[in-house]
Amino acid sequence: MSPSLSPVTGVGGAVIDAVPPGVKDWAISVFGTADKLALLGGMGLVIAALAALAGIAELRRRFAGVAIIAVFGVAGLAAVLGRSELTGNAIPVPLLAAVVGMVLLRWLIRRLGSGRPTPDSRPRTQPRRPRTQRPRPSGQPRRPSTQPRRLSTLPPRRSLPPAAASSGCSAERPPSPRPPAY
Repeated sequence: MSPSLSPVTGVGGAVIDAVPPGVKDWAISVFGTADKLALLGGMGLVIAALAALAGIAELRRRFAGVAIIAVFGVAGLAAVLGRSELTGNAIPVPLLAAVVGMVLLRWLIRRLGSGRPTPDSRPRTQPRRPRTQRPRPSGQPRRPSTQPRRLSTLPPRRSLPPAAASSGCSAERPPSPRPPAY
């Protein structure tokens, strides 16, 4: 591996060579000595955005994201081949990075897809039939309930025993417990 040339520095050098001199001067005046750090940060953001795009494309269509990674791997190889610091060890690095990116993307998509139902595994919904009273298995019709139907999930109110009701007790609890007396 070439310590002075990597796909990132190769693409960064190609970007610096491609931009007009006015843009270079503006970047140096704005960022000062941190202009290369700003370039690397901007490249990192672009790479992250392209990785997200590749993931979305791969989710929607198989191997579309892999193709995006392959295109940018070839672009990285072209940028490395165009640099004067090129060594024989620098050539496989962008290809290896692209292959690792493609394998990692496929692995992540498979992991993501293992939790999602496929169109064939989704339960088919039957059209709802109107609810009718059906005869009981013994053949006797259902009797209407004497208790009103509950629409709430709260527990039913409990009534007081007759002795407590006549003594004036209430079923409500006091607002807060009294502190113990010492």
